Amino acid sequence: MQAHHSFKRIEVLKGHLLPRDDERKVLVSSLVSSTNENNQQTSPSFNPSEMNAFLCPDYRDLRKLVELEFAKMQEGNVKYKHLGLSLEENRKWSFEISQKSFKLLTSLTGLSMFEVNKDFRKVCAALESALLFDASAPTYMGVQMTLFGGSLLNLGTEYHHKTFLPHVLNYGIIGCFALTELGHGSNVRKMETTITYDRKNKEFILNSPTLGSQKYLIGAAAQWGTHAVVFGQLYVDDQWCGLHGIVVEIRKKVGDKYVVCDGVKVGDCGPKMGLQGVDNGMLKFSQVRVPQSHLLDKFGGLDKNGNYTSEISDPNKRFAKNLAALVAARYGISGGSAIWSKMALGTAVKYSLNRVQFGSTEENEEPIIHLLTHQRRLFPYLAGTYALHFANDHFKDVVVADPERKSKDLHLYASALKVYGSWFLRDLLQVCRECCGGNGFLSVNLIGPLIADTHVYATFDGDNHALIQQVVKEVLLKARNSDVQSKVFAPIEPKKGVRDLNWLMEIFSSRTDYLTVRVISRLSELIGEGQSTAVAWNSTLNLVVPLGMSYAEQYLLTSFFNAISKCTNRSLVPVLSKLFALFGLWIIERDAWFLRANVITKETVDIITDEINVLCKEILPECNGLVDSFYTTSFFFGDIANEDWANKYKL
Repeated sequence: MQAHHSFKRIEVLKGHLLPRDDERKVLVSSLVSSTNENNQQTSPSFNPSEMNAFLCPDYRDLRKLVELEFAKMQEGNVKYKHLGLSLEENRKWSFEISQKSFKLLTSLTGLSMFEVNKDFRKVCAALESALLFDASAPTYMGVQMTLFGGSLLNLGTEYHHKTFLPHVLNYGIIGCFALTELGHGSNVRKMETTITYDRKNKEFILNSPTLGSQKYLIGAAAQWGTHAVVFGQLYVDDQWCGLHGIVVEIRKKVGDKYVVCDGVKVGDCGPKMGLQGVDNGMLKFSQVRVPQSHLLDKFGGLDKNGNYTSEISDPNKRFAKNLAALVAARYGISGGSAIWSKMALGTAVKYSLNRVQFGSTEENEEPIIHLLTHQRRLFPYLAGTYALHFANDHFKDVVVADPERKSKDLHLYASALKVYGSWFLRDLLQVCRECCGGNGFLSVNLIGPLIADTHVYATFDGDNHALIQQVVKEVLLKARNSDVQSKVFAPIEPKKGVRDLNWLMEIFSSRTDYLTVRVISRLSELIGEGQSTAVAWNSTLNLVVPLGMSYAEQYLLTSFFNAISKCTNRSLVPVLSKLFALFGLWIIERDAWFLRANVITKETVDIITDEINVLCKEILPECNGLVDSFYTTSFFFGDIANEDWANKYKL
């Protein structure tokens, strides 16, 4: 009821933070120079509010309310308070903001941990709209809700749900996700922490028997964490039962302070490249006794006689099932990559629209966005951000359709999106930084801090080069039951022009199929020569990684294509089609495979290069509206996105 009444506050807040539709149109047209050639339009051909509704159609009132309330929460110096703080101050500030954010979210939306599975789209709508400028704070929120809380929800049973889950969002329990060790990261099956059952006392004994078994780089462990989901090798009566998670108290409250529990040693990983607000730490366990009930036993545990039972006999397959249940947490990186891409792109595009340098004459300077070099750098990433958004949206549909997380496609899509989204964001941020010149280097304009804070996405929750191999293994398994190996590959010329969406879909499908056959052929050849499967696989990685990226790009384009096909607002289709074409042609221009494999001719490559230039020119008057469509308010861009940004530096 409280959340329902809160929606009435939207109209009040709009007056402070959101321009009216007529003001918005004036703002859009004022930012784009009227000196463009051939009397081109100077305002978008579509309504940004309608585009925003198409991008985010679900829980519209909730999204608007959360965006506006989070903007209000961060008005004034709060927006940039995390910049320039000491390590200790930064950690304290980020932790407090994460707590405040969850409190605000739950009061506005009634959000609960149980909705992660019951209403995944509502959870995503709330978190996507809870925009923060301090990237450390949402990282805390991600650890608390999707990793720690997600482990309890998806790997635990009724006892864990009743005992721990009610305390997650209110920070009554501050959780850690303790999987990575000093000796092992991506190769999770080789973790060395041990969980041994003591039948006499009906307890588990947790140990870190080696240096490499210390839990390492664990978020919230160094300073704030009270509990951790610790993963270790489970032994019952000397029988190895595979890797399992168990809830362990690492700090307990004594008076008004928290002290580290007996048998637990905590270390601090110290300053990092970014995310200084997150207290990454190390954990070592020595004969730590944990109640039997704390074992997360959804997929395997002890019966009333203390004997281990599971419906999944293979320990490795059992652990794979455990990881599959946490797939939503991996999606968080792709979702975050889209959020930060929008924030940086909006800042760079708007700055480039009002920053004037040079021009056709010495007297007539023009916005730097008129430079083809600027357009060719920014606009393909603008198109790619839309593609990533639609792919993320498709993934939500797959999750909603599979609440039990049984589909292998969930792991395939989440992994492909995590890899592509994190690398895409990494490159986009560098481009945006350079397109803003020296101003892009200033922390208050957000791009620089985002570069530092999100660089870890490429290795967080699985190294991208390791994860892309999992994508390819799934692609190869699917190929077994298809006719891909019997396909004949021939040139695919664009009969309706290189902007033809169907031609682009066909050519990207052909690339994935071709590379799939190439990897299968190479593996068969090497194994036939006597190499082991592992050695042959390693010798083929130069083909495996391109196949994985091809699949990811095809997934983005397919999601984009389907979104356009379902768009009932016909005024949006032309500009969306241009973005689709630009993204596809940009990929083709950058990948020599299309020409090397004779799928297209050299003449077509030349046409594509010219067409990208034309598309950039056509997207120029649309670009401000396209970034305005990301949010319901322009508050979530860096300072230089404002037309009067220079006044801030007036002496």
